[in-house]
Amino acid sequence: MKSILENRPALAAEVDKVAEVAGYLWQKGWAERNGGNITVNITEHVDDVIRAMEPVSGRFPIGTTLPRLKGCYFFCKGTNKRMRDLARRPMENGSVIRILDDCASYEIIADKAVIVNFYSVVSSFHA
Repeated sequence: MKSILENRPALAAEVDKVAEVAGYLWQKGWAERNGGNITVNITEHVDDVIRAMEPVSGRFPIGTTLPRLKGCYFFCKGTNKRMRDLARRPMENGSVIRILDDCASYEIIADKAVIVNFYSVVSSFHA
């Protein structure tokens, strides 16, 4: 299967930054085993091909309604995934998700259906 990062250098650079930060967190011992979340808004790097991608998962509820995030895309660390593994292989330990039009759910669109708990990410801020 082809990665969403292929031929998208700006998107690949953003995911690489996440992997770099995950590596620092692991090396410094600032992330316990699989603890912590890293989520980055990648909407500005999304093209029409990505917008048309079929999901690789079903719908997942966020747990709240976030109207300002409608149609946004995020790269998220997977639930129960270790920072060291995210640093080494980000697309195997994280996912690209799309916030759906209901603003209360998301679906995973790439590369694999690595489950993320988006509510735990957004519960500490207001969109």
